[in-house]
Amino acid sequence: MNFILPLDVLSLRGDSFYDFVEEFCGKEVVELPKFQMINSSVDLIEVDDAFSILQIESHQTTSIKEFLGATGKDNNGKYSFFVMPGIRLKLEKFTRSLRTFLSSTDSSSSLNIKSLTI
Repeated sequence: MNFILPLDVLSLRGDSFYDFVEEFCGKEVVELPKFQMINSSVDLIEVDDAFSILQIESHQTTSIKEFLGATGKDNNGKYSFFVMPGIRLKLEKFTRSLRTFLSSTDSSSSLNIKSLTI
């Protein structure tokens, strides 16, 4: 599958970044970086695990969890949360694309658009 990333993808911030994430990944996925105030491609690349915040049991994370996955309790009564696989896949693929793009910008910076095969 080919995804076309514009040369300025690493400089997108705020609404233009969120619009691009939504176009690339879908409306569900974009809610996670918005919730965490990750508002640029560079910020997203630097986050080790964008999903780790969902392991916190808090009233602040309840609505985003309901949107991105399923919550419940295990057999021991402990809290558990499961991110829907499609959500995780899309954001991880997007992040990998950004990292690949970043590593390839030095060698081909004269192009206006890059096409990555993922």
